[in-house]
Amino acid sequence: MATIAAVRTDNSDGTHRHLWEGLNTSDLDGAAISIPGAADRSVQIIGVFDTCTIVLQGSNEATPTNWHTLADPQGSAISTASAILVAILENVSWIRPLMSSAGASSDIDVILLSRK
Repeated sequence: MATIAAVRTDNSDGTHRHLWEGLNTSDLDGAAISIPGAADRSVQIIGVFDTCTIVLQGSNEATPTNWHTLADPQGSAISTASAILVAILENVSWIRPLMSSAGASSDIDVILLSRK
C-alpha cells in the first residue's frame, strides 16, 4: 500500500489548498501535512465511497504517532461514508485522511482549505 501525498496550492487570496487525490483499496491513507497557525480550516470529501469510511485525523506530536479523529464545529467526528464539506474545529499540528472498509470501486478525494 502507498500513502497518498497531498498536493499543495497557494492561492492569491492567502488560502492554501491541499489535495489528497485517489484514495482507494490500494492506497488507504493520506500523508500527514503540517499547517500550524492556520486560522480557518475546512475539508471537502468527495468521490465514489462504495462502503468506505473516511476519517480526518490530527496530532500535535512533533513526530505524530498517536492520531485522533477531528471534529466539526458542532463537536461531531469528521468520519463519513458520503460526500461532505465541513469546517474543522481543532487547530492541530498535523492532519491526515484515513480510509477504512474500502470497496472495490472506492475512489476518494480529500480537499483541505486553510487560511492564515
